[in-house]
Amino acid sequence: MSSPKYASPLVLKPVASRYFTGLFLTGHLGAMMVVLPLSFAAGVKITILIILLVSLLVVMRSRGLSSVKTLTWKESGDWVLVLADDTQYETRLMPSSYVSPWLVVLNFDRVAASKRRSATLFRDALDQESFRQLRVRLGMEGTGIR
Repeated sequence: MSSPKYASPLVLKPVASRYFTGLFLTGHLGAMMVVLPLSFAAGVKITILIILLVSLLVVMRSRGLSSVKTLTWKESGDWVLVLADDTQYETRLMPSSYVSPWLVVLNFDRVAASKRRSATLFRDALDQESFRQLRVRLGMEGTGIR
């Protein structure tokens, strides 16, 4: 957003998505069902099932301390990410982000000295107007986002 196209920053506060929850739950439960008939030793099956269960519980229990709680797209084009532990980072959006009518995946450049970070936003994670504004702004930005 190099030109003053937008008068105010876009503040996004995503909530838990039913679409994400359903897909994640279906994938994990499906993987568990596939493990059961395999001809592995019982100890191996139990280990795989425990790993799948722990993965499921960690993600479903909460979004974790490293997840993004609030995203703010400032007029300058920079983004401010507030994580669940209330730490704030200023970063830039990468062109590898993805936009579709049902899903937006925002990939951000390095957050401080940390690794790169992504925010996956299904349509129901934001209110309808915020999701529309985000998609419109990303489309108008023309930074190579698919």
